[in-house]
Amino acid sequence: LEAQNQVGGERTGEHRGTPHPVYLGVTLDRTLSFREHVIKLRKKVSARNSLLYNLVNSSWGADPNTLKQTALALCYSTAEYCAAVWERSPHAPKVDIELNRTCRTITGNLKATPLSALYTLASVCPPGIRRDVQSRTELEKQLNDPGPPLHGHQEAPRPLDDSSLAAVS
Repeated sequence: LEAQNQVGGERTGEHRGTPHPVYLGVTLDRTLSFREHVIKLRKKVSARNSLLYNLVNSSWGADPNTLKQTALALCYSTAEYCAAVWERSPHAPKVDIELNRTCRTITGNLKATPLSALYTLASVCPPGIRRDVQSRTELEKQLNDPGPPLHGHQEAPRPLDDSSLAAVS
């Protein structure tokens, strides 16, 4: 049965015409490559970088600690939302470009600064490491929480093939 609910004259519960549905803030696609999600995310972080850049270039400025906290709250929190889901996507490094720009804004360094030095100067872990830590933390929570279905999950036994049946007889 299809949902027949009407909200403001539009049908709800129907996704046939949507090539990229959004579920809990994550844009899905047919191949689960998360390409569309990463493109949207990059635009969103870019807009937030512009806000951060305006804060830096204001006449009164901001102290480095405030700038770092603002960048973490504005840019990194947006970029890392549900990262455990899409972090293994081949498109994930496209978000890193904007996060590199965020770190350059925090530190005031130029584009010629090596990325390893940039993140050290900003006192922020590189995005790939941050996403990996988030993913591992989610996995640990799922494995150790007795509520969800993954707790105590055991692999299903492999089906017997013809050679093992012959050995039993």
